[in-house]
Amino acid sequence: VGSSGEEGVIVKATQGTGYVNENFAFVAQQLTNSNIPWGIYHYAGGGDVNAEADYFIQSVQRYLNGSNPPNLILDWEKYQNSAYKNGVWAETFLKRLKDKTGIQGGIYGNSDDLSQMTQWVVDNAWVWFAGYP
Repeated sequence: VGSSGEEGVIVKATQGTGYVNENFAFVAQQLTNSNIPWGIYHYAGGGDVNAEADYFIQSVQRYLNGSNPPNLILDWEKYQNSAYKNGVWAETFLKRLKDKTGIQGGIYGNSDDLSQMTQWVVDNAWVWFAGYP
């Protein structure tokens, strides 16, 4: 990572409560030792929100206190997300993330995805907008 001129990297860590990206630890370790801005995301599965947040936190915790800490992101999309259209789920996830890590997470989605968010998410979370030409 970093040898091809990347200006930033975002890597998927987890999805639901049963998936960890097999390449996540390798990429994350390289990024913690770099000066490249980076982020880690959890793909919402829509199950028990606290269990999903805790699963994500457990998977990323070791990378949060280094000299190059990542941004944390909730990926909010329709596919394989049984809580889709429930913005309170996303709010609860982001609040738990903040409470347990001290980091205000962001949210990823397109205009349809983001239109579901509660006012708390709008006021507190930063946005990684999925907009494609």
